[in-house]
Amino acid sequence: MNELQKLIYNDGERLVPYVSHGENELIRHRSSYAFFCEVISSDLHANPILGKQVSIADLGFGSGYGCALLSSLPSSQITGVDIGSECEIFARKYYGRSNINYLIRDLTKFIPEAESFDYVVSRGVLEHVPDGLNLVKSMKFQQRVMIDVPYDEAPGNEHHVLTGIKEEAFADLKDCEFFYEDLEGRIFDAGNKPEKANMIMVVISAPNLPKIGDLFKFPIEPVRDTKLEVLSEIKAVGSCYYFETAAELLSAVVNVVRETEVIVDIGCGIVPMNYFRPKLHLMVEPWKEYSDILTYRHAGDKSVIIICTGALEALCQLADNSVDSVFLLDVIEHLEKEVGRQVIIESERVAREQIVIFTPLGFMPQHVESNQADGWGLSGSTVQEHRSGWEPEDFSASWSFYISEHFHGFDFKGERLSKPFGAFFAVRDFESKLSQQPKKMSDIRRPLPSEVEAQKLTVEYERKLAIVNEACERERAIADECRNECHKLFQTRGLRLIRWARKLLGITGVR
Repeated sequence: MNELQKLIYNDGERLVPYVSHGENELIRHRSSYAFFCEVISSDLHANPILGKQVSIADLGFGSGYGCALLSSLPSSQITGVDIGSECEIFARKYYGRSNINYLIRDLTKFIPEAESFDYVVSRGVLEHVPDGLNLVKSMKFQQRVMIDVPYDEAPGNEHHVLTGIKEEAFADLKDCEFFYEDLEGRIFDAGNKPEKANMIMVVISAPNLPKIGDLFKFPIEPVRDTKLEVLSEIKAVGSCYYFETAAELLSAVVNVVRETEVIVDIGCGIVPMNYFRPKLHLMVEPWKEYSDILTYRHAGDKSVIIICTGALEALCQLADNSVDSVFLLDVIEHLEKEVGRQVIIESERVAREQIVIFTPLGFMPQHVESNQADGWGLSGSTVQEHRSGWEPEDFSASWSFYISEHFHGFDFKGERLSKPFGAFFAVRDFESKLSQQPKKMSDIRRPLPSEVEAQKLTVEYERKLAIVNEACERERAIADECRNECHKLFQTRGLRLIRWARKLLGITGVR
């Protein structure tokens, strides 16, 4: 368990799937969220108009596992709320989805101030919050609120501020139903309350909605498969995670790969990485026939750049921490071992968030004759030769490994192998990887064309403004001169007029 997982674990108060707790706790946790999903799905089926946009708040998302399950609902927008910043870091890393927004807020402040959601759910959280049960009354919702907390728990858990919770604690709630989950993960209605209930689930529904007790047949059996998430057959040994089948391994890794914006896809052949669509996808492929196909397929797609060169050559041209992710899928086994090591070193230098490598477990022989078509029916036989074998021991302790010992059952020609070969993903995550500041820096740079044009316009504007100001100054000077002349003329002619009038009237003396 790494440091981030330890923070999330919080002395056992948060579930880290397949890392903390046992399978039984995972089944109980999974079954609660499966029940939430079933209720919402039933509502959406009965009222398709609601399905245009479904807002769901998950109070106390913890590791983000529950939010990831809810995000599979059609047209859903999930808002996860928790108080620990480590929860947001972990959830975005392992359970980031495009329709999930993780918030770090204190529930005692968030609930009274929050907007109205269609659904509000919470599992095993409100017992941690002072006056948490009364907060239920403040929740604003359009469809249903579904929460569960430990049932009639004895004092002793230092993390739980509320214990002994029973039905009476919710006596003031209207239109609510009670359900119970036992230690096996089965969910019962109030009419079939189990002898030993582990959790009590309270559901508050809008008046126009049917009662949940009328929608399902109880008890509901626990969910032992995890098709919406990493499969439960995983077993962890150190930083190695083992899977029985290829399908289970591939399903698990989908949740490990981070969605980043700028990636370099080394040796992608004619099938580039397709876990997500980045903003900039650098496809590096040395075989010209493959790169020509990529160029044709992605013509007009400005988010894709095709680079026809080798793995090491491409990486050496990239600056430190210059891309978000590096993918090497079915690549390093085609390189000599020493070259492959250099490729890994360069990938660690270039990537700022994640490296994902996929390769056979150990050396898997693959020889293609020079006149033989490759697995795609093309002429890339020379680049399809396997030249090295790799195992987790070839990587440093900073990597994590996702392994299936029975992955490859057929060779590149589609013929069954005498015995299956394993395969594994090696994943290296980087947290807050910073670029090193250069020893010397300068502000001098070549201006952009837009900046040059803006400078020209500025100069021209200032020149014309100066001309206008000069003309205005001249006009003001002429106006001042005219005023002075008029004043002098008035004084001269006015004095003469006064003298003439005094003479005409016979007035003597000049004042």
